[in-house]
Parts: sequence; structure tokens; C-alpha cells
Amino acid sequence: YFGWISGAFMTESMAEVIWKKNFPDTLEYCTLTYTDEINGKVEEQSVRVLKGTKVNILRNLFSVPENTDFLGWQDASSQTYKAGQEITVNSDMVLTATFGMSWNSLRRLFSLARGEITINLNADVTAGPDSSEILVYEGVTVHLNMNGHTIDGSSGTSLSPHAVFVVYGTLDIVVPG
Repeated sequence: YFGWISGAFMTESMAEVIWKKNFPDTLEYCTLTYTDEINGKVEEQSVRVLKGTKVNILRNLFSVPENTDFLGWQDASSQTYKAGQEITVNSDMVLTATFGMSWNSLRRLFSLARGEITINLNADVTAGPDSSEILVYEGVTVHLNMNGHTIDGSSGTSLSPHAVFVVYGTLDIVVPG
């Protein structure tokens, strides 16, 4: 027996008939897939959601490559979504994890530098509202290879427009071209 209805036991088949009569199977579902590819290995996790449902984008689900940060998720049209951002899912979506050098990861590389090092940018880096200057310590030489990328400390930050870097050692910026 499955349950109780109108003073009598109800079988599972009776419950199915009542359910289908009152709730027709017209619900549409979409699949939201989170994916990542690092070193040729693809990982993914999918969730099935009711079409038109609002969902919050998940935090990173995968391993973060060395010297990078998780920057967000990109869809097929290259629109980027941040963790916690609310979206409405109206069709199947694939969101791909994006990693790159963030302001904080660049600051971290500079702060860990000892002696002489080379840092190769792998993405444009933009300061956020709470970003602080990048320090080159005394006795440290940093060769910063821009690789065609930019470092932008001007947009909506607390940084002085003239102080993206504070240099007590040596900073060699290499701009190809």
C-alpha cells in the first residue's frame, strides 16, 4: 500500500493516476552543466532544473591551476558569470570555469619573490575596489613579461592613479613589440 485516501488504502498505481490527472507531465527541464578542462582532462558536473527557474551560480568546483585564480564561469557566448550571481535558466547551458591571473594572485607572486624572478602574465589583470599596490621589495628583481596583456589599476579602485607598483627593489617590465 502507498498511502491513505478517503478512508481506504491507496496503491502506488492509484496514486500515479491521481497525480497524472491533477499534475500533467508538461514540465520542461533544462540541464545546467559546469565544466572545466585542464591539461586535456575534462571534468563536469550537471544539475537538472525546471525551465525558467532562477539559480545562483556555484562557486568553483574544480582544481585551480598553479599561480592562477578562479575568475568565473563563461557560457558559449563568452559571457562571464560570478559565483553567487543569480540567473534564469531557460535552456540547457554549459558554463566553463575560467582561470587566470587576478590582482590578488599577481600581488601574491610579487610578495613571495626572493632574489630574481620572472613573472609571465597569462591574462589582463584589473584591480578591484579593495585592491592595494603591488610591492617589489628591496633586494628583489622582478622581470614582468606582459605577453600582450595589460595591468589596469584605474577602474573604481582605492589605488592612487600613480601607484600601481611601489618599488623598493628592481622592476623590469617587458612589453613585446
